[in-house]
Amino acid sequence: MAKRKVLDYYGIIELDTTPFGTRFFNCVKKRVNSQKVSFLEYSKFIRSVSILTKGNAMERLAFIYSIFDIDGNGYIERDEMIRTFTQFFESMMLVNFDNVHINVLKQRISESQEKSIRTGIEEIVDDIFNKYQTKSGILYFEDWKKWFIEVPGMQDVLNYRVDSSDDIGPNN
Repeated sequence: MAKRKVLDYYGIIELDTTPFGTRFFNCVKKRVNSQKVSFLEYSKFIRSVSILTKGNAMERLAFIYSIFDIDGNGYIERDEMIRTFTQFFESMMLVNFDNVHINVLKQRISESQEKSIRTGIEEIVDDIFNKYQTKSGILYFEDWKKWFIEVPGMQDVLNYRVDSSDDIGPNN
């Protein structure tokens, strides 16, 4: 499966041309396939869906961590976290949400100046590193996990289970 099909399945086709969309696709491939190819075999795509929809909390944490660990060296540096947050933020501005509160927030954020957004992201990242790093300038998986599970709502993400009767995917 090509990147566009994978993103379409997860309902984030708007991210097809963004760095974060590419990052998400590459992380999906990496979790199920160590080969460097530009597509994902269907059976391995199904495995990735299983991890993200029915996997346990540790499998989900490992997947999300891999999005932050851009260079794949096993730890997250400050610049990686800033890039991930920035790419995520820019990408989410392209997604249409059903929730009116999220859309109002998106509108307010888009009206802010880009420089102040970057400054805000850097301040958040500095706070995270100051509180959670065990080695200067680095967040290992356990450090990152402590931060991530304290973020409001993340426990719900980690504990979410797709009911076998639920329809998943963009066309259902």
